[in-house]
Formats: sequence, structure tokens, C-alpha cells
Amino acid sequence: MKNKYNLVAEPLTRREHPLSIYLAAENLHRTGAAMTQRQRVLACLRQHGPATGAELGVVMKGDRYAAHRRLAELERMGLAERAGFCKCRVTHQKCQRWRAVKIQKDLFGREIRKDS
Repeated sequence: MKNKYNLVAEPLTRREHPLSIYLAAENLHRTGAAMTQRQRVLACLRQHGPATGAELGVVMKGDRYAAHRRLAELERMGLAERAGFCKCRVTHQKCQRWRAVKIQKDLFGREIRKDS
């Protein structure tokens, strides 16, 4: 299924979640908040380099759990990738580190060509 942004609408919830979770996910897509969050996470990765979801939450002055959800979506879109594990500077635990992919793509999955 495609939404008005021509992005493949990924399910944001699991089947066993209550209806309120589905409604919240639909609201994120309808209002464009999910796309805005993805743009902010990707911009932080490109500006600050590899980071954990909790570190991104601090940099973005927001919810680290939202950063984690958007990272998984960005990975499915081919815009972010896992970069191994490290000791998180926020949680002080071993966490997954993420980085922006080297091939530049926009949020629609199209490659951005840089003419030299």
C-alpha cells in the first residue's frame, strides 16, 4: 500500500498490539510526524556520525524510543545501517550503533546524484 508521499507504508505496530497503538501509528503517518522524525534522525546521523538510538534521542532533545523506531524504518528504506555494537554514552550498556548509508538517498529511496 502506498501513501500520499509514495512511500511504502510499513506496518508500525505488531498484530497483538491494542487498537490505540494502531490509531497512534496512523496519526503519525497522516500528520507527517513520522516523516519529520525520520528526517531529523537521518540529519543527526549525517551531522554527528554513528550513534545509538539513546544518543540520538539526547542530540534531538526528544524521545529515544521514537529515535529507535525511526532507525528501523530508515534501515528498511536503505538510508541507515547497523554499525556494530558499542557502549552507549547515555545508557552505559552495550547497544546497537547506527550510521547513515554512504550512498546518498532521499526519503523516497531515490539516489541523489552529485555531479562533479
